[in-house]
Amino acid sequence: MPTEINNIRSENYRDFIGTQPLFLVRWGGLIFLIIFISLCISSYFIKTPDILFAKAILKSGSAPNPLISKQEGRIVKLLVDDNQKVQIDEIIGYMESTSNHNDILRLSAILDTFQFYIEKKMFDSIPIFWNFSEKPFSKLGELQQHHQNFMHSYYSFIDCLSNGILFSKIELLKKDLQNTTFLLDAILEQKGLHLEELNLVKENFEVHDTLHSESILSSIDYRGQQSLLINKKMSIPQMNVAILSNRIQQDAIKKEMVNIYDQINKLRIDFIESLNTYRNLIEDWKKKYILTAPSSGVLKFSDFFEEGRFMSHKQIIGYIFSEIDTCYAQMTISQRSFGKIKVGQKVLLKFASYPNQEFGYVSGKIEMIKNITTDSGFLSLVSFPKGLVTNYGKKIIFVEGISADAEIITESNRLSDRLWGKIRAKLN
Repeated sequence: MPTEINNIRSENYRDFIGTQPLFLVRWGGLIFLIIFISLCISSYFIKTPDILFAKAILKSGSAPNPLISKQEGRIVKLLVDDNQKVQIDEIIGYMESTSNHNDILRLSAILDTFQFYIEKKMFDSIPIFWNFSEKPFSKLGELQQHHQNFMHSYYSFIDCLSNGILFSKIELLKKDLQNTTFLLDAILEQKGLHLEELNLVKENFEVHDTLHSESILSSIDYRGQQSLLINKKMSIPQMNVAILSNRIQQDAIKKEMVNIYDQINKLRIDFIESLNTYRNLIEDWKKKYILTAPSSGVLKFSDFFEEGRFMSHKQIIGYIFSEIDTCYAQMTISQRSFGKIKVGQKVLLKFASYPNQEFGYVSGKIEMIKNITTDSGFLSLVSFPKGLVTNYGKKIIFVEGISADAEIITESNRLSDRLWGKIRAKLN
């Protein structure tokens, strides 16, 4: 029996020895060794980046401007729809008021034109424009009394224009001054003739005086020559009085002209002050009862507003978002990762509201890292060089405050160094 068993085993052994091994059995060790050596060599040349994870929040570089009601009351008219583009100072709606909004806006435009004419010294154009554009102001409400005060200064201002009554007076005074000047010239000329005549009379008197001293001329004739000389001398003071009176009259005319010019300047100043006061009152009224866009952008109402809706004082009606894409992500870096993160590194953001399997990720770049720690870590700013467009080419709609998972691509390291570091960490 043992002999038969040994024969069977010997025969099986001979069959095993005589059978040629498979290829993997013969060369498997060598192939494994080659693959292992190849992987080790490849791991030296293959570089992989470190990926650090963080949390980020989408924010806007220019915060949206709120549209706030400045007066308690109802919205009587809305001129802009939700999500509509608006320009700065564009009228969005009217708040309830005792005044007619269109009348106030028209009056405001007229007064702005008045201001333009005043700055350009085009005073005579003011009444022309007023007469051309004036229509009855049916309902000024609380501004009615101020309007009457302004119109009083306006009509006084009309008198001081070039075709007004005050300048007409000045023209008359100029003519009077011219006439008195001509009269003065005539008096001076007349005085000159009287002086010449006086000189002749003096010469005649001297001759008669000689004749009288020689008893050739009688006393009666001599006294007649004396009387003639005295009469001629008396005319000169009279002429001087006439000249002085003329000059006093000219000074009075000039003084009156100066007073009128001063009155004109005063009326202009009063009108300008009244205009500025009235414009300021209208601007205050517009701030209360006219809803205007504080900036350019897209208007988004904070609620479903409609005409007739009651608004409380300082209630937020909506926000105006800038169309310029200045958004960024505020990323929080943990203290453990702070040393590996640098400015300029690439960041992949996967927004929670946009699943990355369907929308992909948005590429960003670290622009700034603050070295002051907060409770949650260090804050950094991530910009979007290509905008809010994913790697799938899909646009992400900007919404302030939406969160995202951030993957920070740090510097690349060799795979061999990475493996050896893990092994060394295990051994330690």
